[in-house]
Order: sequence, then structure tokens, then C-alpha cells
Amino acid sequence: MKNKTDKTIANKFTSFVENQTDMPPVSIADLPYIEISGQNHIELDGIQKILEYKENIIKIRFRHSTVCFNGEKLCLKDYNKKNAVIEGKITTVEFE
Repeated sequence: MKNKTDKTIANKFTSFVENQTDMPPVSIADLPYIEISGQNHIELDGIQKILEYKENIIKIRFRHSTVCFNGEKLCLKDYNKKNAVIEGKITTVEFE
């Protein structure tokens, strides 16, 4: 378990990097990044594993959470080791 000093140092480092770069805080803190554009486009960063992939559901595991995207005609348009783009009609997003 991290102690208070470790967390303070990590927070100072994160703030420093944020101020010196154009990287969003989630990239630095190893948190999932989910950007939803309208009802038809989602960009994801920080993926660990695709748990389920069907036309009406895509379930993704991130480091500390699982997110389920429900909709119609869902597909992965771009996918690599840690990033993906989902397109289709998105109806709900569930965090587990």
C-alpha cells in the first residue's frame, strides 16, 4: 500500500508533467480515457482486454474497471494493444 508521502510525490509529478506536456491527466495517471462524440463514435485509451464483442454489446476491461457499451451495429473500427475506436449506434454505457 502506498503511504501519504508516495501519493504526494505522485501528485506533484503528475501536475508537473501535465504542465509541461499536452498529455491529458488520465494518460499520466494510468486511468482509462473514454471520449464519446455524439451517439455514434467512442475513442478509448488504456484498454487491457476485450471481454465481449458482439453487434449489440462491446465489453472492455480497463485496469481498475470494466465498461460495457450497448447499442446497434457496434464495431471496432480501430484497435491496437491499448486503444480502440467503437462506432455504431450507442444506446447505453455501463460502468462495472
